[in-house]
Amino acid sequence: MNSDLTARARLRDATISLVADGETPTARTVAARADVSVGLIRHHFGTMAGLLEACDEHIASLVRDVKHDQIRGPIPNVFATLQAAGEQRVMSYLAHRLTESSQAIDALVDQVAADAARYWQEAIDAGLARPVADLVTAARMSTLYALGTLVLHKQLQRLLDIDITAPDLASQPGLAAYIRVQFDLFGGLLKPDVVEQYTAQLQAAETPKE
Repeated sequence: MNSDLTARARLRDATISLVADGETPTARTVAARADVSVGLIRHHFGTMAGLLEACDEHIASLVRDVKHDQIRGPIPNVFATLQAAGEQRVMSYLAHRLTESSQAIDALVDQVAADAARYWQEAIDAGLARPVADLVTAARMSTLYALGTLVLHKQLQRLLDIDITAPDLASQPGLAAYIRVQFDLFGGLLKPDVVEQYTAQLQAAETPKE
């Protein structure tokens, strides 16, 4: 833990780390990982619930501050949005917190769905994607699909050999198969020439190098 951080930030980051590791944070485990006294949790956050809310707000702000120009594409990519937040623990934290209800988590999901709708409309306008009858609902559904996969990341890893919470997705052995099945399922949303382009790129990536 970085000793240069304030006690409040150390408590917040310690809690995020514990949640990302799949643990249920308690006042004692958080204080121990942050290397501060337990009493500082009450001083800064009032309760553990208040501390978790602050963590949700921090993660949401990281995603909200993403520079959207870096994550454009013909299909709205929720995972790219989250990874572009630049915090290694974002994916793992959300994998464990998305099933909880909090204003920050709800606002984050709303934000990601709204961003997906915007990217999708831009792809339609650019001639990359086909129009859909109800873009807002389609974007919300695609967001729920992606975030649901994140919540089930352990089952995804078991079945498809890819850990989508990993910092380096490119190193995951099941990545190519995972991408290919996305195109099989959702390729109909794209224009044929775009599908051909991405299929060729995927085939090139799958071809063993001599």
